[in-house]
Amino acid sequence: KRIINNAVINEDANAKVIRELREEVERLRSELGSRGGTIPNPDGSGYVDITKLKEQLAQSESLISELSATWEEKLKKTEETHKERHKFLEDMGISIKSTGIQVDASKFYLINLNADPALNEMLVYYLKEVTRVGRTDSSQDIQLNGTGILPEHCVIEVENGWVHIYPMP
Repeated sequence: KRIINNAVINEDANAKVIRELREEVERLRSELGSRGGTIPNPDGSGYVDITKLKEQLAQSESLISELSATWEEKLKKTEETHKERHKFLEDMGISIKSTGIQVDASKFYLINLNADPALNEMLVYYLKEVTRVGRTDSSQDIQLNGTGILPEHCVIEVENGWVHIYPMP
């Protein structure tokens, strides 16, 4: 019988990418070492400008730092992004909650309706004293897209406890 053994290193895919990036960074640093101007391309197809190598080096180093981040650092960054997104949506007048809508009963609002139960009642648009509704390519308070939606579709006014909708011509 002929039995052939091959030694294989059990390595996490993420750790492998980090290792390869570190090797590339060291290679780029060695190429940048004492040379100026241009250097021969490693694949033999001409010359590479040093500024391009420096850009590649910076990109590789940033990738290494991202991939080397601990789980806690990634979680913290994700939470910060979530808070920024939530604040941005609140500034637009949209309130989102993962289990449905969160409504301030003291304000007038619109709720989206959708045939898909996962998307139904997931967005709340709080109405201002004057709320402008129109297409996404114009600066409106509530932005809609689809056929028949005008750049300035309508104006919704809240006055003395009443809501008035005025279509735009």
